[in-house]
Amino acid sequence: MENLSQSINNDLLNYMEQLKVHGLSALIVKNNNMLWHTALGSAKENTIFRVASISKTVITTALMQLYERGLFKLEDDISDHLGLKIRNPKYPSIPINFIHLFTHTSGLTEIGDDYFYDNIHNPKLKYLSQLVCTNGDFYRDEIWANYAPGHFYDYSNIGYTILGCLIEKISGMPFNDYCIKHIFKPLNMDDSSFDVTKLKHLENLTKVYKFDGSMNSHYISFDDYSSISPKAFDYSDMRTLGNCIKFSPAGGLRTSLLDLSKFMRAHMNMGEYEGVRILSPETARLMQDIHWEGKTASGKAKKIGLCFYPNENLYPNYSFTGHSGDAYGILSGMFFIKDLDLGVIFVENGGIQYKEEGHSLFKIEELCYQRILKEFLS
Repeated sequence: MENLSQSINNDLLNYMEQLKVHGLSALIVKNNNMLWHTALGSAKENTIFRVASISKTVITTALMQLYERGLFKLEDDISDHLGLKIRNPKYPSIPINFIHLFTHTSGLTEIGDDYFYDNIHNPKLKYLSQLVCTNGDFYRDEIWANYAPGHFYDYSNIGYTILGCLIEKISGMPFNDYCIKHIFKPLNMDDSSFDVTKLKHLENLTKVYKFDGSMNSHYISFDDYSSISPKAFDYSDMRTLGNCIKFSPAGGLRTSLLDLSKFMRAHMNMGEYEGVRILSPETARLMQDIHWEGKTASGKAKKIGLCFYPNENLYPNYSFTGHSGDAYGILSGMFFIKDLDLGVIFVENGGIQYKEEGHSLFKIEELCYQRILKEFLS
């Protein structure tokens, strides 16, 4: 295994040099055991990464725990639980339900996300209503599509921000505190939090890098706390429907790969990890089952479960289940094949990001996934 690991690492280092990757970490789990793990460049074994949209699987897991308690139904109008009427103003009579948000079919648009993230740290943005309601001072018409809920897939971080608000309203807890108590702590995920001030080892949180081709160098784009400590957030007013916005429930989870592997294994094992159950087998299966199949807003075929989706592009002739991420210079992925009891997690930080024509993955992802997985699937 040592010779194999070195062989993989040598190839990964070559890819990193070609595509200017600052740090890279990856692991494989098999039969509930850690089979292989590497950390290269600026990444170390205990590095904590912002894992971007993999965060959405944690938000979904938290809500599905509340679903198990009978506190909502998937077909419920989300407005009834928020105490705030949320509608696509172009289709005001059609309710938006939980499945719409989980499957990115609510009518909220990916184009609207660009505007949202330009303003997410604006101190004047305090309430969800300011963003999604037509009379809100942060509202823009482009966040809503010209089609009714349920008709098309259009990836929406705003939708998952609403789901974060739903966790707070339904549970009565700040969403990060809920995740710590009901997911991270039970799974012994000690290096995981949406709120960086609650990380036990903030010194292990990596800066997020991007590569500037014109300067042929990297620059820091996010998570630089080397000189300024993060400020604690005031959760005192749970009525605001906006506490979670600053922590970006759609993409703000910071976690180590070792921690994240525990969460992945819980889903691979239908809700259980090392004797600790965070979901019933029925609910875990429900999350992985396909709940929507149709076309994206751009016309491509798409299938998705409750956040989890099938991915047939990681390795030829194999279909994985999981979620990827892409934010501020990070690319990440958490995918598994239940029938083979095999899972892979991958994070790269700061590389040149491009896709070859007709390809679904970024080039660095294609190279790394196929090099790693051929050793465990061939």
